[in-house]
Amino acid sequence: MGASMSHLQCLTSVAGLSSIVMSMFPKLIANNPSLFRPLLNISWGYLFGSTVWLCFFSEIGLVRRINAPKRKNLPENAEQAKEQLKEIKNNEGDFNRRNIDFKYFFSLSTIFSSILLLSTVKLANNNLQLRICSTIVSLSCILNNMYFQNKIHSLALKKESLFKDMIDRPKDTTILVNLKKNKTDFHIHHGLSLLLLYSSFFGLTPYIFT
Repeated sequence: MGASMSHLQCLTSVAGLSSIVMSMFPKLIANNPSLFRPLLNISWGYLFGSTVWLCFFSEIGLVRRINAPKRKNLPENAEQAKEQLKEIKNNEGDFNRRNIDFKYFFSLSTIFSSILLLSTVKLANNNLQLRICSTIVSLSCILNNMYFQNKIHSLALKKESLFKDMIDRPKDTTILVNLKKNKTDFHIHHGLSLLLLYSSFFGLTPYIFT
């Protein structure tokens, strides 16, 4: 499953980057408005609907985060680490499911954003606003698909590994330092990923008024 998902992410990222390159040369794209109009509508509909859901109503969305329980502080000793590690293990199934869901989401979003970009370039080449917006959406999806989602997942796994290290070597003070660094890195990457997600949302909204 992991290998096939990595291949999917790789293929969709390559497709996304290729579409950005092709968008710079509109004449290379086939001139078929009857094909691109429904493709634009379908791709925009998927992207807007799924992005609204993820931004506002999903497990990382604004609505649920308002009432979300406060995150626990980092453990300062082996007992606290053992307790938090137990909670992580209890939620491991949900964690893995969310990771797969997000990878599918960003892979599909990358494909649909590529279609949106090429359709926009072909149907509204003179509309600079839509071209910029569709490029922003495409880049946001590609970056989340290629880098941020994988990085966030690896940082979460590293946190679990550091908890185990704290249990095994409770007197090693460098572990707590590494945990703090890991937490900072996680928040930075998670914040940037969300910023890209909201950039996609705002990049999609001008299509409503055109």
